[in-house]
Amino acid sequence: LEGHTDFIRCIIVHPTKPQFCTTGDDATIKIWDWESNFSCVRTLEEHVHFVMMLAFNPRDLTTFASASLDKTIKIWSLTSSGSANYTLSGH
Repeated sequence: LEGHTDFIRCIIVHPTKPQFCTTGDDATIKIWDWESNFSCVRTLEEHVHFVMMLAFNPRDLTTFASASLDKTIKIWSLTSSGSANYTLSGH
């Protein structure tokens, strides 16, 4: 798959949907769909530094968190238009 312009740091696979998310040193998060020939269905671009980790919310599998070296944790929705739902600063 081609999509990130720098090193990939993390990949998480959705437990029930045919999707997975990747992130890396290009400060983006990409959501991929393997039922659509592994196409990138969304790119999220609110971080300003490397994105190191992703994790799905175990109580709500439509949301996930990202942690970045920009000292923020962002909460995202798989169905959102591309903006983070929340930003937690100072981490």
